[in-house]
Amino acid sequence: MKGKLKRFYAKALAQISKTTETSTKTVKKRKEEMLNEIIKVLKSSRSFLFIDLEGLENRGFKEIRSKLSERKVKVKVFKNKIFLLAMKKIGMKNIDEVEKYLNKPIAIVYSDKNNVFELASYVDEIYYYKKLKPGDKAPFDITIPSGPTDIPPGPMMSVFGRLKIPVQPREGRIFIMRDTVVAKQGQEISAELASLLNKLGITPLKEKPRILMGYEDGIVIDPLRLKIDYKEYESKILGAYRNVLNIASEIMIPEPDILKISMTKAFRKALNLAVEMKIISSETIDLFVRKALINALKIASILGYNVSTIAGVQQNLEISEKKEEKEEKEEEKKEEVSEEQIAEGLSALFG
Repeated sequence: MKGKLKRFYAKALAQISKTTETSTKTVKKRKEEMLNEIIKVLKSSRSFLFIDLEGLENRGFKEIRSKLSERKVKVKVFKNKIFLLAMKKIGMKNIDEVEKYLNKPIAIVYSDKNNVFELASYVDEIYYYKKLKPGDKAPFDITIPSGPTDIPPGPMMSVFGRLKIPVQPREGRIFIMRDTVVAKQGQEISAELASLLNKLGITPLKEKPRILMGYEDGIVIDPLRLKIDYKEYESKILGAYRNVLNIASEIMIPEPDILKISMTKAFRKALNLAVEMKIISSETIDLFVRKALINALKIASILGYNVSTIAGVQQNLEISEKKEEKEEKEEEKKEEVSEEQIAEGLSALFG
């Protein structure tokens, strides 16, 4: 009997050892797969952010992921130690700074196209509604609206009564008689009220994802520095470029794109000067004729002549002037530059 018992124990121990070994190999394999996945993400990403997952409900995380996917931005959750190991494996900079933010659960938001400020602006646009917990403060006056609920009559009737919410049983459900303020702004939420609000599907707490830090080109960026008006900065850069382009065209820097603008400006100035000096040429003759006709119409009108017979001429002149103004505006619009052209233009100016 003792021999059989020993053999049984030995067999059981061997089985446990085998299972443990298999489990260890599986865990190791999963860690290696995650490490390789993180390395791939880091190598292909232009920038990334850390988002705090502490206290974030599953519904909130799904909302973040859904909103960012619309922007072609990805969100992943990795083990912090493996993430740090991946950074070390590929020799990324400022790992010690990054490690400071890996003392809590985080999600990584990353993109192969967007810079870190764009990512932060996308995340900052997201918000979601969270359930209130006992001890939370009411963000504003919370009102339970009148109408039917999905709660059957029974013990819950007394809960409504304790919270001073007028109700009646109707058609097998509790019916709230009128809109009732159950918590004033700043008031602490009791366990009973929190439970009732959750049952009614009332989630008044508006939350936003919390950015812990940003990373791009080896630079770790504090979340406060990520909060910039990206569109405003883009507008300022475009404005600065236009000013540079204007100055460059005035002093005629010998670059093809700049000389083209300089020549256009010079031609317009020369044309205006020629008209002022009454120099007649193939370029100015139309302007002289138009100006003479307009003056003739004005004089005829002042002298009391009936100019209705030549009103068509006046109308054509006005249309012609408007057309020229429109063409000038379109020309100016064509000279506006995109973000991609900024880099090319500045490079042409300053090398």
